[in-house]
Amino acid sequence: MVSLSSDMNVDLDSGFGAFASVNASLAGYRPNAVAGYALAALRTVPIPPAPEFDDPYKVPNAAEYVGTYTASDGKQLQIAANGDRLELVHKGERLPLERIAPDNFWAPDPAFALFPLSFERDGDKVAEVSHGGDWYAGERYQGPRTFETPPEYRAYAGHYRNEDPWMGSARVILRKGRLWLGGAPLMPLGGGLFRIGEEEHEPDRMRFEEVFDGRALRAYISGTEFRRVET
Repeated sequence: MVSLSSDMNVDLDSGFGAFASVNASLAGYRPNAVAGYALAALRTVPIPPAPEFDDPYKVPNAAEYVGTYTASDGKQLQIAANGDRLELVHKGERLPLERIAPDNFWAPDPAFALFPLSFERDGDKVAEVSHGGDWYAGERYQGPRTFETPPEYRAYAGHYRNEDPWMGSARVILRKGRLWLGGAPLMPLGGGLFRIGEEEHEPDRMRFEEVFDGRALRAYISGTEFRRVET
């Protein structure tokens, strides 16, 4: 259901099953550990010890992210470590970063509320970080610093909404000369049509239509209509 994430585990041999459902604000989160432990407790005597709490602020490899990251306009992001905690230094404050996925973190500040901080690696070394359409190169980054942007892409970037709660909002951002929908790149197929994702077998498509005054007013994601909203 909307705003809930669930997980179900079934052991056919023992005849036991376990289901867990939580209010989830982060896309992709599921209570897998909860349902898995419940099933283990049902079929095992004595009951096994509960799994350790996964502290989202604990980053065992925190030192890998530490450094100053610089945008093409000179703006900087400074990432610091405090033991096994990672912090963003912002306006004189040190904001604790919450891990939401490998190399992805939330910062508790309104300036960073819409998008996570997403780090990218060159091999096994953290080399760059992005926040929405903002991109910053670290000291270990060896690639290009400027990027060609097709002029029409600027008309497509923006916030689109479908009032059906199952669909909700879609934010298209422009970064490093490419369009992105969330963490997925939009691959041009011509005529305002894009494949959502790098791989050629990806089935979903996004089309932009009704460009007026330099902005697309409608977008269609696999046939579902979204309309531009100003936020």
